[in-house]
Amino acid sequence: MKISRHPLRGAATRFAIPLLAVPLLAGCGGTPAGPSSATPPRADCTTFTPDAPCGSFASVGGTTGGKDLTWAAKGAVVVKLESVSGQRMLSVRTPCNPLSGPADVTDGVLTVKELASGAMGCAGENSAQEKWVTDLLHKPVTLKYDAGKLTWSNGEDSLVFAPQS
Repeated sequence: MKISRHPLRGAATRFAIPLLAVPLLAGCGGTPAGPSSATPPRADCTTFTPDAPCGSFASVGGTTGGKDLTWAAKGAVVVKLESVSGQRMLSVRTPCNPLSGPADVTDGVLTVKELASGAMGCAGENSAQEKWVTDLLHKPVTLKYDAGKLTWSNGEDSLVFAPQS
């Protein structure tokens, strides 16, 4: 059995597909929604405590329920506090995902509002360590800087950091 082709069917397909793409591409070259001279947000380093240096801190230890967190001693958590367009922002690198959110430091107590997490997804110990840090930050954290170490604590849980070089 011989299959015959319609002489215009191939031509119609060749012209229809590019024509369908024209409306999709029409919005690509337009003018931006806002002014093109928008200033990007400015980020300035902010200290956790008045006597702590400005910059990133890497974990050198921690405890939970009176037991050492051996994973924290290896620099597994890195934290930084910045002022972005006048709003303090905390950024945290955990063994799994990065965490960040608007933060307030009042009378030596760090409070993080709306903590956001990356969406990488981890299993096992890295996931558990990220959850532990997240749980720590869901409560107010007392800050102390002494002998070159920054300590975060809230009840039975604590993390100790050293300035990152």
